[in-house]
Order: sequence, then C-alpha cells, then structure tokens
Amino acid sequence: MNMMTTNTRDYLLSLCHLVRDRNALSALRKACQIYIELNNAQTAALFLFNSQRTHFYLASAIKSGDANFAPDALQIEMMLEREGLVCPISNAVVLAKTVEFEMANSAYSIEPFSTLFGDAFSWLKFQPMNTADGGTLGVMLTIGADETLIKNSALNDLIEEAVSVRVSEVIEQQVHKEESERLRKSLSVVTRDREQLKNRLQKHGSKFVGKTAKIKDLRKKIEQYAQHSSPVLLLGDQGTMRTQAAREIHQISDVSDGRFVSIDAAMIAEGSEIYALCGAKRGAIKGVAAAHTGVIAQASEGTLFIENVDKLSMTGQKILLDVIDTRQVQAIGSERRRQVNVRLIASAETAFLSPNESENFMPSLTHSLSTFVAHVPNLQQRLEDFEELLQQVLDEYSEQYKRDLSFDAGAAMLLRTRDYPGNIRELRALVFKLCNMARDQRVITASMVRDFLNHDQIELETHSFRDAVSHFERSLIKRALIANDGSRTAAAHELNIPKRTLAEKCRKYQL
Repeated sequence: MNMMTTNTRDYLLSLCHLVRDRNALSALRKACQIYIELNNAQTAALFLFNSQRTHFYLASAIKSGDANFAPDALQIEMMLEREGLVCPISNAVVLAKTVEFEMANSAYSIEPFSTLFGDAFSWLKFQPMNTADGGTLGVMLTIGADETLIKNSALNDLIEEAVSVRVSEVIEQQVHKEESERLRKSLSVVTRDREQLKNRLQKHGSKFVGKTAKIKDLRKKIEQYAQHSSPVLLLGDQGTMRTQAAREIHQISDVSDGRFVSIDAAMIAEGSEIYALCGAKRGAIKGVAAAHTGVIAQASEGTLFIENVDKLSMTGQKILLDVIDTRQVQAIGSERRRQVNVRLIASAETAFLSPNESENFMPSLTHSLSTFVAHVPNLQQRLEDFEELLQQVLDEYSEQYKRDLSFDAGAAMLLRTRDYPGNIRELRALVFKLCNMARDQRVITASMVRDFLNHDQIELETHSFRDAVSHFERSLIKRALIANDGSRTAAAHELNIPKRTLAEKCRKYQL
C-alpha cells in the first residue's frame, strides 16, 4: 500500500503543527518526525551548519516510536575537508555502511555507522535543507531498517520544501533571539558601567567648578575618557590643575582601585631615564645596594601620570613608546621583561601639538599619546568662574585649618582684576597667604588685599634703576616659587633659567 496516499492527511496535519510551533527545538523535532513518516524510516537526524558555516552540528534526532531519543545519543559529525568552503549539497541516497557524498568540489564524509547502529539499518538517505533563495541550511538524514526505500512523490517534494522553509524560519528566529539576548546583555553591561561611573562621580566630585564652555567641555571629557583605557594627553599652561584632571580620570575609571603614580619628566635627570621609569634589580647599579621599582611597574593595574611629557628625553620617549606598544617593561639588570597593565595619562604645554613645538618629540609617540586629548583652560580663559574658584579655595582653607573666612566684594574684585601667570596654583597660594594674614578677622577686606599686593609692587619713583630691576627680579622669582609650591626646579622651568642660576638668585634675595 502506498503510504503517501493513505497517510496524506496525517502528513499535512503534522506539517500544520510544525508551521504553527513557536518553539524552535520542538519544531526541529517535528521536522524529523515528518521525515520518518515520509520515508518509513527508523531514525531521522537533522544536521545544520554552524554559525561560521564550516561544518555541521546535530540539531535534532528522533527514533521511530521513541520520543526520548536525545541528540547526544547520535554523535555523527560531518566536517569539511577544506574548512570554510560552502557549496550546495547534491541530493544523495546511499545504501552503505560508510557514507560519502559531495558538495560541488568539496568532499564530506561520515564515519562508518556500524559502531552506532550495528546492522539494524539497510539504507541511508540525505535530503538537502535549503532556504527559499537556494542557500544551504543543512541536511536531513533518514535511516531505514527495511529493504524498501519509499520513493519521492509530488506530495513528498511539497512537504520537504515546506519543512525546509520552516527550518529556515526556526534558524532565523533563533538568530534573532540570540542577537536580542546579546544586545540585552550588552545593554545591561553598559547600564551597570554607567551606574558605577555615576556612583564614583558622586563620591569624588570634580574640582573643576564653573559654567564656562571650556570647563564644561573638560568635565565632559574627563567622564568620557575615564571609560576607556587608551592614553590621554592633557594640554594646558603651568598651574592649571592638569594633575587634578589626571587624578579625576583615574578616580572614576575601572582602575580606580589601583595606584595613581605621577612623575615630572622635567625632573628626570639625563641618563637616569631607565632607572626612573623601568627600575633596577638589586646590585645592578654600582653604589646602589637596594632594588628600585620604576614608576611604570609601580602603576601597574593603576594609572601613571607623566607631567611635562614634552620635556622627556629621547631615551625616555623610546621607553614610553615601547611600553605602550608591548605592555612590557624591563628593569636594569633583569633578564626578562615584566608584563604591566597601566593606564597612561600625560600632560604638556598648550602648544605641544603644533609642529614647531613637537619637533624634538617622536611623531609615533605623539600619535600614541594623543588618542584622547583634553585642553585644561587657564585662569584668564575662565574669568567667569572666578567667584566659584575663589570660594572653592576658601572652602579648602577652612576645611584644612578649621577657620571660617570670606572676602568682601571689593577684595574679590581686586583679586579678579589681578594677573595670574601661575594660574590656579598662584591664586591658591595667594588666597592661603591672605587667610593666614587675617589672623582673628573673619572677613578679608579690599584694603587688606590692596596692602598685600602693593607690598610686592615696584614703585619706580622711590628706586634707582638698579634697585628697581632687583626689586622686579625678586618679585618675579618669588611669584614663581609661590605658584610652584616652593619647588625651585619647577620655578626655574617656568622662568626659563638654569636651576643653578635660580639658586644663586634665591640666596641673593634671601628667598
């Protein structure tokens, strides 16, 4: 009796259930069941391409009369001999224990089935699973125990085509589901990271107060750059709080639990670059008994801030570029390179990226450092924020010395109209000095500020030319020392004079 005639209604009902089934695994199992019925087979197994389309994997398998037949029980894998080549499968019916068939010029093979099924089957049939546009999804394998192989009919072809389309839909649904899940997880990670960033921002806050466009842009970039691990270059004049900007990036970054290590490139003596940056093993340097850990290794799993990177020697530049490229460092006397994971932030003068200023700097290092660039504005560029800055410094003084002080309107105006070559650092030093002079007074008046400022002004009518020059020179050096927290090295750098010359001037003027 022709089963295609007697069981047509059952096949069509099975097909309807298959199409309606929303569950992907269930639909694939029903597809296998239809093929068992179509071919009067003992077993049906559906193999589909993996996501890379390099080989098949077992998607579903059903044994006639056994609903619990699990895919894992049928460990058959078909591999491409030439990986990555995808061609349409040619239909093949093979009556053998070992199966070989071709996909155009590529040969597929299945290991002998005797170890899996013994002699319980007499024929194998392969049916390609194709998409509507002719693309290959996989192959349906059916295995029969009887000698008779049911021949295809028009209805058989119709059902096979419908099953292929449904399998294609199942795969597409599965891909969409996996993609949705991937996007959901990605969104969850982004949401978590943003929440952590928000918490860190609330915990630490920003010391870059104000409403000017330049300071808003700086705060925005600090938040943005903290979420990445690439190097950051901070451009700005001396005293603009570049170190604070670097510290804030570190505090709200993923490596905030690590160390924040800083070094001034201008203070690294020529010939000691490797020692300062990379370190040295014990006894590696004559006359130095103890081992030294370089700043790069110190900052591993944290942040290394190199101030005045534009003053770094060529040797130091090569070391830095090597660390950026390889994430490795080698100490003096060591035979092996040490792996380091360090976030790099550097600062330089505002004009550093201009061709004339960076001619003594390696272009490759300039490119590596300037992945992210932020400009730290000077005080003159943010005069609109002066009152907030003044209050911020007062609050800092009050918290440190437990004194509640304020400036009257006239005092604040005098301070605002003054020139600050040392920027925020000079303003802070000046405010602290005025607060110390206030003693028991709680309000710093305009007259107090005027008296203090006039004390350092040059009155040409009461001085000879030589005295006026000396007075001006002393005032200039004093201001540079104040702006640089008493550091003679930094002051000499700002005044563009040798450190030895500055030391002689300090002795001369008793500074």
